[in-house]
Amino acid sequence: MDLTVAKAGTVANFTATGTVGPGWQVEAQMEAVDGKVRWGRLEAQVGRESPYTFLAEGAVFPFPPVVPTESRPIEEVLEMQDEARSAHTTIILLLRDYARNRGGTMPDEPSPSTLAVEMTASGRQWPDNPFTGDPLAIGNASGDINWQNCGLRDARYDGLGFDSALVIQSFGAGCRN
Repeated sequence: MDLTVAKAGTVANFTATGTVGPGWQVEAQMEAVDGKVRWGRLEAQVGRESPYTFLAEGAVFPFPPVVPTESRPIEEVLEMQDEARSAHTTIILLLRDYARNRGGTMPDEPSPSTLAVEMTASGRQWPDNPFTGDPLAIGNASGDINWQNCGLRDARYDGLGFDSALVIQSFGAGCRN
């Protein structure tokens, strides 16, 4: 077992690594102030809930605790996924019209202002993000648009669903990354 100790003033940090069984790697860290343990952490390959953090009584977490985000019922998520797919398809159709009407060129980004002519000509409305209720926009959250413009005629549209890309469409040669 390896043991490393770093000390600065009255604060000492200990790290120990080693094995406790055939191939079972374990790492333990501890911080002590004035000889009293303030916190410890144990990380073990065999610990299903690993890593474990231990705090001295009355100690505060070394990070700000937060309340987990609210979860959604699966039926609600599936319905929103369908709505997101439809919204992204509407934008992709508008982008195809844009490219067809402009010799294959693509806008800097899809937005109601850049696709206004196509919306008027097709009678389509700019769709809302079903996860937020706001108009569909560029971003990285559920229902958002990831847009890469890689050249005058080359772009990639990733329409996000609840937790991943739901609709992917390349324009021109697409984007290589």
